[in-house]
Amino acid sequence: MRIGGGVTYDGPEWQHYCLQLLSVKYGTELVVVPDKDRGDLGIEAFSRDGCAFQCYAAQEPLSTSELAAKQQLKMTRDLKKLRDNAAQLLSILGTVRIRWWVFMVSRHDSKRILEHGEKKAAELRAAAMPHLTDDFVIVVVTAEQFPVEAAALARNTHTVMYVDAEAPEQDEIVEFAVQHSPLVATMEEKLRKLLRTRDPVALRRASSALLTAFLFGTVVDAELRDKYPLVRADIRKIVSATERRLELRYGATSAETDAPVERVAKDLQAEIRSRLPGLEVGTAEDVAYGTVADWLMRCPLDFVDDERTHGRSATVRSFRKWRRTACGSSGSPSIDANTYPRSRQAGPQPSTRSIRRA
Repeated sequence: MRIGGGVTYDGPEWQHYCLQLLSVKYGTELVVVPDKDRGDLGIEAFSRDGCAFQCYAAQEPLSTSELAAKQQLKMTRDLKKLRDNAAQLLSILGTVRIRWWVFMVSRHDSKRILEHGEKKAAELRAAAMPHLTDDFVIVVVTAEQFPVEAAALARNTHTVMYVDAEAPEQDEIVEFAVQHSPLVATMEEKLRKLLRTRDPVALRRASSALLTAFLFGTVVDAELRDKYPLVRADIRKIVSATERRLELRYGATSAETDAPVERVAKDLQAEIRSRLPGLEVGTAEDVAYGTVADWLMRCPLDFVDDERTHGRSATVRSFRKWRRTACGSSGSPSIDANTYPRSRQAGPQPSTRSIRRA
């Protein structure tokens, strides 16, 4: 199962993920209502504090209007079950009375579902149902409203958290290169040492691939910041710790001096996945390549000819003085989400990983 923007879920997958989030949030205070025996009664779970939960993921792709219509229909049907099964629900709820009926949807793009929910809630309040409180309300939520719980799931192997982002266009890469020419020149000089060539075509191709990785990384970072801030915080800690160890791991003090870009990126990806096994492999790779591209432009990652091996390998060195000026006093790497426009429609896009390796 993949969790993230622009990803299609089927109903059972979405229900499973929602119940995982709720289990993390409530623990033993959550009661799951099995639906294999005579249906789900209009709720899939409830908590002892008066929340009842119903999950729904429409089969995509759908327009905003189509999605809202399907969500309204689903809400209407399930609230009818909630009303018609009052007696059975009372026997399950015990002393609990439902104050919030929480509709957990995979995508929420229209206020129509809120208007419909308020209308239905008013009808149920007027009916004075014995298993509902007098101030009964309907709430619509998505997984983004459970950042703490999502971060906890990312730290285990039971859920695959996926961030879907749009690959940069070629004209955006060119625009960034023009606006940040000193950074690009720094990266190309490092690539010249790594590739041991001055061929402008080869350097331009490698530079374009890494700029793509960097720009894509800013989008992924922004998606993580907006949707899963605690997961992003964990990733930033891993990246910062890895940066501090670059000299020891790949530099002159290390016996393993062969450190091409892909090797450094793969090691960082593995470190992220070891700490956050719930983060999808491709998303971890996007973060890793974007970070290494950032290091090549700004901070501590450089390649120099090694006389001990007659120029056939590369080593990494840290420019500590430069880091204080180019990266700030902390010396931490920075993928700045503000350097790349994110206000584009999300949707399936070609993977930049194929561009990187072209």
